[in-house]
Amino acid sequence: MKKDKVLKKWVGKTMKFALLGAVVGLGGSIIGGLNRSFWHIDLNQLKLFLHQVSVYLFLFGCIVANIVLGIYYGKTKRTVQRIVQAEEEVLDFLEDKFEIQFARGQILVVVSICFFILGACLLNTIIEIDIYLIIAVLYIFNFFYTDYVVIQLYRLSIKVYPEKSKADPTSMNYLEQWLSYSDEAEKELTYQSAYSTFSKMQIVFIIAMFLAFIGQLLFDTGFFAILIVTALFGTFNIIFQVYYLKLRKQKLN
Repeated sequence: MKKDKVLKKWVGKTMKFALLGAVVGLGGSIIGGLNRSFWHIDLNQLKLFLHQVSVYLFLFGCIVANIVLGIYYGKTKRTVQRIVQAEEEVLDFLEDKFEIQFARGQILVVVSICFFILGACLLNTIIEIDIYLIIAVLYIFNFFYTDYVVIQLYRLSIKVYPEKSKADPTSMNYLEQWLSYSDEAEKELTYQSAYSTFSKMQIVFIIAMFLAFIGQLLFDTGFFAILIVTALFGTFNIIFQVYYLKLRKQKLN
């Protein structure tokens, strides 16, 4: 129970930093959309400068995330080695430790991929060809490193839970297959986490739609952002309700 609280606290801090980064990014976009008559400077130059700085910041974030990811991969690997040779009385403790390290590794993978995508989207703002090539190579290297660690973490999880190797990673229902080979305690944790995520995302979507609407109304930041957020919000909720109705029908039958 104590380990779950520690994990939740760690995830909470990570999410706060991610949201802070999103707010900073949105602020930069809003500044780029402001009318020139309001700012007595060349906004195109300011926008270009902010985008170029963001490329370096996202690259730095990607590198830091991958360094920490490598550290957690090493810890997870050592934990798995202990699990393979562990006695029955310490097995549960080591499996809990593995789950925490594995979850943190997955979070860092997501953070690294997000930094990669954001940085890659702005890479064309780098004008100097030599600097552009160096940064592009670093981004590509970080991407392949992240991909490598993801594969290694999957292999480690199979060592701990060999029965889960039956789940097909290429299937659209891979996560459902993976969960079907879990014990009841792990399923319960997954269900609780899923519902908590669903409830929190309602707030996140509402805030995102509000900010996108204000940005379009006041600063003409574009309708596409509102469209994407609204579409995601609708899809997210419709899928939840459809699946809920499906389960209800199965229960009645």
